[in-house]
Amino acid sequence: MRLEPVWKMRLEEIRKNDPGLFYKLVRYIMAYMHRKNLISIEDLERESSVEVGDGDDKAATDPNRPSPRTGRRELEVFNRRVLESAETHLSEGEVNTIIHLAYKNEMIIDIGRMADDPGVSFADIVQAMTHFCNVFTETEVLDVSYAIGSRVSLIRRFLSDQLEYINIAKHHLTIRKITDVVKRIIVPGEGSGRIGGKASGLMLAKSILEDAYERGDIRSMPCIPPAYFLRSDAILHFIKYNNLDECYNIKYRDPEEIQEEHPILLKIFKNATFPPLLLEGLRRILEDFQDKPLVIRSSSLLEDRFGTAFSGKYRSLFVANQGPLEQRLDELTNAIAEVYASVFSPDALIYRRERGLLDFQEEMAIIVQEVVGDPIGPYYFPAYAGVAFSNNEIRWSPRIHREDGVVRMVAGLGTRAVDRMSDDYAHLMSPGQPQLRANVRADEIIYYSQRLIDVIDRDKQQFNTLDLREIFRDYLGEYPELENLVSVNRGSEIAMPVGILLSEDPEALCVTFEGLTRRTPFARTMKDMLSILADAYHRPVDVEFAADSRGLCLLQCRPQSQAVASARVSIPKDVPIQDIVFSANRHVQDGCIEGLRYIVYIDPFDYDAVQDYDDLVQIGQAVGHLNRTLPRRSFILMGPGRWGSRGDIKLGVKVTYFDINNCRMLIEIARQKGSYVPEVSFGTHFFQDLVEADIRYLPLYPDDPVNHFNEDFLHKSPTVLAEVAPMYKRLERIVRVIDVPAVAGGRHLAVVMDGEADSALAYLRAAPDA
Repeated sequence: MRLEPVWKMRLEEIRKNDPGLFYKLVRYIMAYMHRKNLISIEDLERESSVEVGDGDDKAATDPNRPSPRTGRRELEVFNRRVLESAETHLSEGEVNTIIHLAYKNEMIIDIGRMADDPGVSFADIVQAMTHFCNVFTETEVLDVSYAIGSRVSLIRRFLSDQLEYINIAKHHLTIRKITDVVKRIIVPGEGSGRIGGKASGLMLAKSILEDAYERGDIRSMPCIPPAYFLRSDAILHFIKYNNLDECYNIKYRDPEEIQEEHPILLKIFKNATFPPLLLEGLRRILEDFQDKPLVIRSSSLLEDRFGTAFSGKYRSLFVANQGPLEQRLDELTNAIAEVYASVFSPDALIYRRERGLLDFQEEMAIIVQEVVGDPIGPYYFPAYAGVAFSNNEIRWSPRIHREDGVVRMVAGLGTRAVDRMSDDYAHLMSPGQPQLRANVRADEIIYYSQRLIDVIDRDKQQFNTLDLREIFRDYLGEYPELENLVSVNRGSEIAMPVGILLSEDPEALCVTFEGLTRRTPFARTMKDMLSILADAYHRPVDVEFAADSRGLCLLQCRPQSQAVASARVSIPKDVPIQDIVFSANRHVQDGCIEGLRYIVYIDPFDYDAVQDYDDLVQIGQAVGHLNRTLPRRSFILMGPGRWGSRGDIKLGVKVTYFDINNCRMLIEIARQKGSYVPEVSFGTHFFQDLVEADIRYLPLYPDDPVNHFNEDFLHKSPTVLAEVAPMYKRLERIVRVIDVPAVAGGRHLAVVMDGEADSALAYLRAAPDA
């Protein structure tokens, strides 16, 4: 008498105790044999039907009517025949492997089911995920269809519900990787939330690059700084705990009212109390990080998604994290409260309103992340940091192609790379063409080199800006990789340092990143990283990075904002000289703007002559009022310096996104007799705003003899400022509003830009529909 296989006896025991599981296991065995072409399911069904005497009925089924149900007896016969076939075709080991895989798949299915059920608690899901990771090894192969289904459920529950994100993430974020992320989520209490767009983008980029590293597509894997994630619904608990529910309706108010009341809201938030459970979680974070400086980064549900970057709309803040625990906790909660308040800021709400997102229930997750850097004296900062883009939209050489990308970087904290600075410069390079400098002549290299550095002062427990020469003088031997960041100004030439840097005069050092480009694989690494991420995203990306003694670190990744594509337009050659308003020949993008009615013009010399700080602030306020008063997209802004920059207000008009979002074009003017030098702001949050809003940007150099600049038209044309903004009438000598058709015989302003030829022309012409 032949003995029953052990697996068959085991299945019989399961059938008695758990019939549902038994039928599932039979289906797994059947599917395995069918994939191996060991059986035909149709043949088994037919044979089972014949055995129970039901074959003729099935064959006669009307195709337009539902087929009859399979009877209980026929199902039992079918299952028996499946197991008989398994006994014939499969070994004991094969069946045991199938059963093991089935248990694993059932566990995966259960995790997905729990993630899809809003009634299942966070703790229960994490427990199930952790159990799965502990039971099954990382090398065990999963059924892809089951794994992806549960990955999608987990991604949707904890990371993002945006389909564009899920379609990519499901192929890279395994259950084990998601578990590692979820274990670092701080839960505010009952409810559900996600880690937000910025955190989700970083975790996806990390996984994509890990996969590429395993394949050998990149030589080194950038590190990801340790971080915790405060779940997005924590802000709802914070608002409810402090009885601040009225702030949800602020978004429906008049924009100017929002702007006026936001400082009050900010004070209320910063003086509010955090719920006890949230404080407990934040204490655990601080105990883990100890005294490492931290950056508190916004990560809202809408932020860094496909189509909505929210660049610079929400706050991200540095905390020194020094001193006793309760002092550090107070510093941390103060920063988080400020990030929460930024959800209701004018810039964020106007941005949402423009994109039809005002009715979305925005939630703000928080990333509490270790700052990339090293202790240098009393300071803490990275060797260098910046942003990098797959596509280069403003190219300083015809040999640079769009796909060569661009990097904008600085020594120290990356704030000076992403914020627009009025009194300093960031370094631009193309990772695909690193040998092509943005500045070539020695005097240009020195003039456009970085002079200030952002750091965290641990002694004073604050973010600080210092003169780079001070750092070079006091900590020349402590600054990591400095020999690759600076060049030496020897008067007749600028050269990379040779030998011991300590022998060089600190006053002669200037930041050029020449050694980083020529001596290290930085450019190649950055280009490879951007290409790999862009390929996975199926679109260009932008990333934030920093480097310290550990090497290159990735801080952020998101789809790159792109301007509306424009076909190349040739510059007209037959425009009468008296009809030309201005021309330009540097950093020109493609595009053609027609039908412009108004020019808002701030003369650089007049602006420079203003001595009173309040008057300078009011000029920016006047621009903001005109932005909200003049018909949308009917006007251009022209003025001195670097608009929207951080620093000396004398070097750039003080505006925010809220003050410029309705204009059609922003033109920054540099006059040789003044101190205004437009910086190519590509890569800053300010520039990303212009790109997303389809606002064209153009730097203008009127004193270049090649260019034309019609000062008579701009100065002698009547201004209508007093008519459209009577409250700012006293500024009409400085802020000129020219009604073009009124002074040009019904004609409008047109601006034609040919990026390939690096040429632009603004001239008077008949309106498009004339």
